[in-house]
Amino acid sequence: MPMKTVPFEDLIQSLRSETVPFSVVWEMTNRCNLKCVHCYRGKGEHELGMAAVTAMLDDLASCGCLKLTLTGGEPTLRPDFTDIYAYCNKKGFAVTLFTNGTRFSQEVREALQDKPPYAVECSLHGATAEAHDSVTGVAGSFDATIRNIAWLLDNRFHVAIKSVMLAFNHHELKALRDLTRQWGTVFQPTFRVFPILDPDRPETGLRVPDHVLAAQRSASPREDTDAGDEPDPNRGEFMCN
Repeated sequence: MPMKTVPFEDLIQSLRSETVPFSVVWEMTNRCNLKCVHCYRGKGEHELGMAAVTAMLDDLASCGCLKLTLTGGEPTLRPDFTDIYAYCNKKGFAVTLFTNGTRFSQEVREALQDKPPYAVECSLHGATAEAHDSVTGVAGSFDATIRNIAWLLDNRFHVAIKSVMLAFNHHELKALRDLTRQWGTVFQPTFRVFPILDPDRPETGLRVPDHVLAAQRSASPREDTDAGDEPDPNRGEFMCN
């Protein structure tokens, strides 16, 4: 008997009606080795211990979670990252890793090679070291990220490049698109800047000016912007920003 197929939209609606946590994003840590000017994270170092982590992952699996995104901060800064990653795979999640791509130790590389993630989404905020490092606030971060993106591509991981376009780096957009086309990777630029949780670090002046953004959208209404990046509630894309 042939297997019954169900349209994706119907599946998502069914999951929503039954409140199944189909796709979960977990901020594993606040710690990060970069100092990105637009980062919305607040202060604080609290992290779940391994016992609480495994209990949470057990609960998610039993509730029907399929897609699990590991983010931070920088997830690979956790000394138990590879243990957590192995447990996520043991539970059968389709794991996506959000990373700044600067800290792929040999242990992390071996873990990813042993059980390749569903995808690795890596932040790159400029096609040059000058532009990228001016966003991250850390000299050398561009070179480290480029090296690890090259390693990911050489090992045939599914890679997406994410870039936040700010008032002082949006001129890099075309060069970034050309670079990611050369790599054959997905490119996800955005002009969004979220409110920063730390009141001592306002985001004043970071956003691309309205008139520049309007001109950009007029010139390329479906390209070089985050057009289409908004969740479509009719398709069940219920990611929370």
